[in-house]
Amino acid sequence: ENVKAAFYASESQVRDKNIILVDDISTRGETLLSCAKALKDAGANRIIAVSLCKTAHKTYDACL
Repeated sequence: ENVKAAFYASESQVRDKNIILVDDISTRGETLLSCAKALKDAGANRIIAVSLCKTAHKTYDACL
């Protein structure tokens, strides 16, 4: 909820491009989803999202 509509992508920079999103730590994935939506709305062709760590039980134990 905190990141809804928090991101903007310039159509002139992303239209018809393939983009890889990288997030360091994913808790619920909302940052990646919100960012991907902004990119898609701006015309990105394909978006691949990668997270380096996924939290477990709202801690960072999954990164150890």
